[in-house]
Amino acid sequence: MTNDDDLESLLRKDRVRFPDGGFGVPEEFWLEHYQFLKDHGYELRPRYRPGWVRSWKDTDKIFYVCEDGVIPQVSMVIFVLLLAEERLHPMQYGQIIDAIHVPTCTMVALKKIDPRIFRDEERNMRHLSSGNLGADPRNHCVPLLEVLRLPEPVHRDILVMPYLRPFTSPPFETVGEVVECIHQLFEGLEYLHENKIAHRDINPNNFMMEGQDICIGGSHPQQPEGKPDMSGPANFSTRTDRPQRYFLIDFGQTVIYTPEDITHILPIVWGGDKSVPEFFTGIPFHDPYATDVYCAGNLIRCEFTEGHPIPEWGRGYRGLDFLKPLVSDMVQDDPFKRPTMKEVVRRYNELIGGLSPWTLRSRIVLRETGFFTNIFHAIKHWICRIKYIIWRISAIPRP
Repeated sequence: MTNDDDLESLLRKDRVRFPDGGFGVPEEFWLEHYQFLKDHGYELRPRYRPGWVRSWKDTDKIFYVCEDGVIPQVSMVIFVLLLAEERLHPMQYGQIIDAIHVPTCTMVALKKIDPRIFRDEERNMRHLSSGNLGADPRNHCVPLLEVLRLPEPVHRDILVMPYLRPFTSPPFETVGEVVECIHQLFEGLEYLHENKIAHRDINPNNFMMEGQDICIGGSHPQQPEGKPDMSGPANFSTRTDRPQRYFLIDFGQTVIYTPEDITHILPIVWGGDKSVPEFFTGIPFHDPYATDVYCAGNLIRCEFTEGHPIPEWGRGYRGLDFLKPLVSDMVQDDPFKRPTMKEVVRRYNELIGGLSPWTLRSRIVLRETGFFTNIFHAIKHWICRIKYIIWRISAIPRP
């Protein structure tokens, strides 16, 4: 099978495509503001440049294996809904797009928001990115780099952030890699709660990885498993070789409490996790801190220990059963029985402290991994394991 065949198979599995690779309605916003962004130092991909001609025109290429044929990513939840409905709603993708910051040649993410509706997102991000909060290494909130304000009558602001990749890509390879990922998730959420801040929308789409150096030769910003030019699958290093930093994103529903607030109980606000038990009780109020704990635990349950209720979304990993007792307590139906994030971090540190270096270097395997693929990766793992021991590379890859 050729690289193109490999990538085509991957794209057919997890991408939403238009029949001809043309523009969707949300992409028109970026087309219309290409020059505005360029004037402010940000350049979009060739797809959005004036006079763009499709690279697959008059060829036998399939558009979605061409660099300029890749549309903005769609979340897995939206993807499944679209598959069921066999359509792509025009407002369900394209809110975030990649660009190059020309002066520094670094990739960034641009998020368009309507400040009349999402009034708090910029304010929350500025608060989390500034002063002592922004400088603290325990802060795992994606920083706000800049805000671009479009001239009237366009009611849109553009938030500029570092470009991040899905935290699950590439797959984790060792217990130690998962341990560090979860450590950063817990550390970041505990830090928010200590500072009287509740995120209110923890879910797999809102927890991401820096990931700029984990792809050897880079990857396509909107198809992270593909090479930058989409000529084939990207080549990955490991988190052990190149330790990663993880970030929480999306602060549109975040609440920052003040000393004047006499209670932290608030009306229910639905986020990306639609399984929060207290949201189904008929009581219109909840404790955002307890809900954050549930959502963090459910993220670990779905992505690592048990897999998603819908198997096609992922079946988790083998070899992480030691996490299940803590996760089980975090996702209890009764929010009053859940541990606080401070208790979660204490128990987690005790749990990890009891793992041997040999266990931390142990290989974990995606549950859906086939037999022959499993053998190949087992051999590769043992070669890397010996190398890491000889070179004294930490079993917990902390950046």
